[in-house]
Amino acid sequence: MRIGELAQRSGVAVETIRFYEAQGLLPAPLRLENNYRNYTRRHLARLHFIRHCRLLDMSLEEIAKLANLENAQPCRRLSATVREITKERVAAFCRSWSPTPIPATAVGSLSSTAAADIRITKSGNTSGR
Repeated sequence: MRIGELAQRSGVAVETIRFYEAQGLLPAPLRLENNYRNYTRRHLARLHFIRHCRLLDMSLEEIAKLANLENAQPCRRLSATVREITKERVAAFCRSWSPTPIPATAVGSLSSTAAADIRITKSGNTSGR
């Protein structure tokens, strides 16, 4: 598919697609004989992944780390990277919602346990299930 179709199907602007390519977040597509870029479903899937990460307010650096894990070995390295990024995201979320600082130890245990099972209210209170 050409870049216009990829943009339409992914909801990402053509200029942004080119930017992600230049930044290495999106693999360079093969070129057709007429020099047009030829994108695949893999590119579309990667753009969906990037969009979801951006909705979580992840930086391009964090997205690159996660995207590069696609071919990573061994699992320990993969797990450590995901845990590190998750901890950073949870900490950022807590800072944005809490009027008082949340101790780093609480953030660490939150991200390493069941973060989805803990509800953080606008007032900054936490409650487990």
